[in-house]
Amino acid sequence: MHFIELDGSVGFKQAIETSAKKNKVIICGSPDDRDLLQDGIGINTDTQSILAEANTLNAIDWFNTQKSALPLEESEQKKLEGRWPGANGVQHSFALANDIVTQQPLDTLAAVIVQCEHSWQVPAYLGFGGWNNCPSPAEHCALWQFWQHKYDARIVGVSGDVIEAYVNKPPCTREEAIALAWQHFLYCPDLVEQGEETIANLAAALLDQKVWFFWWD
Repeated sequence: MHFIELDGSVGFKQAIETSAKKNKVIICGSPDDRDLLQDGIGINTDTQSILAEANTLNAIDWFNTQKSALPLEESEQKKLEGRWPGANGVQHSFALANDIVTQQPLDTLAAVIVQCEHSWQVPAYLGFGGWNNCPSPAEHCALWQFWQHKYDARIVGVSGDVIEAYVNKPPCTREEAIALAWQHFLYCPDLVEQGEETIANLAAALLDQKVWFFWWD
């Protein structure tokens, strides 16, 4: 794999267009984001072993195990679930396209070319994951394989601590969005704990949403 630079105004467009091709453009963000990602490649990157392990994992079982391990009383779970706020209809933009401090669009985006058959395999090639609360590379692959099959969600951005995806078939009903929000929370708790505050709020944000964002500390 090799790193390239792209015009910031079209970088994610190229990533989306190549997401179903063998040579995938994966946006890394700024040059600093690229350097962090590049430093991590090789630490967890036995790609074939990661993919083999991913094929032994069942995404639904993984979600159920994570949910059953939550140390929540009934009142705490109700607070976590929250009340449905109504869909806001706002389409998110890709966070890695913007400067992390100013939030202004980056003129130039760093990217890496990953040669793989399926978008869900990208974490295995980049060795992404396995620190703190972040799932292992194999777990990332197994969960993204599930989401790609169900929602046609394709990874198009990866930095040292972020994954972003373009979703061709996002959830279109409240029930489906709530189920997906639970999955996203179990995969990346900070989406709720440092962001949306409740599962219902996260679900409303996911309804008809074509951009997914995940961040791990």
